[in-house]
Parts: sequence; structure tokens; C-alpha cells
Amino acid sequence: MLGVYILWGSTYLAIRIALEGLPPFLMAGTRFLVAGSVLFVALWLRGAPAPSARQWRNAALVGGLLLLGGNGGVVVAEQWVASGLAALGVATVALWSALFAGLWGQWRRRMEWVGLAIGFGGCARRRPPATRR
Repeated sequence: MLGVYILWGSTYLAIRIALEGLPPFLMAGTRFLVAGSVLFVALWLRGAPAPSARQWRNAALVGGLLLLGGNGGVVVAEQWVASGLAALGVATVALWSALFAGLWGQWRRRMEWVGLAIGFGGCARRRPPATRR
């Protein structure tokens, strides 16, 4: 859990910092390439078989869609939007998913809504105003 908190929580700030020196899609593509390479080597060292041609194709399709759509949109937006606001926007995805699933007849249970509210509330908590000195 600590790893998720640190790695995922710092992603949007890291994107903001990286955008100071790199164009958005070059930065995001490089990030994907490095992360994928690290995961590939880690699995290879553990003895996992290499992906098949079909698995490479599917991974390339998903990666391309993430780069051009989801994550790419966030990276482009962070040129003008604060990293905290970008993270908050991404955090709403779980809420939207639950809402749309409900509209198609698969409403979440009460405890799932409680979990969504707690998770989103942790992202959206109000920070105290800065004190002047």
C-alpha cells in the first residue's frame, strides 16, 4: 500500500516536473518505455516466458491508446492545470465508472459506495489556507 501511495501519488507531480524539459508525448512515451522495460526484465529474471506475438500486439494497442488517450490527455492538460487538480480529475474515474455501471443496471452495494467516498474524499480533502508571514 505504501508503494501505491508513493508511486501513484507522486505521478502527477513528476509529470509536471518532467514537462519543464520535454514535450508531453515524448515524456509520456519514454516513461511507458522505461516502465515496460523494467517490468519485462523483472519478469524475465523470474523465469516468465516471453510474450507471444499476439500478446505484444495487444500490449502495443493498449499502450498506444493509453498514450494517445487517457494518460496522454492528462500529460497534455498538465501543461496548463495544476498537478493536484489533474490527480483529482483522474481520481473521479472510479466514481464515473460506478455511476455508469449503475445506469446500465449494475448498481454498487452500499459498502462499495462508502469505499468510493472515502477514497475520493482522501484525494479531495481541503488543505488549510497558507499562512502569511
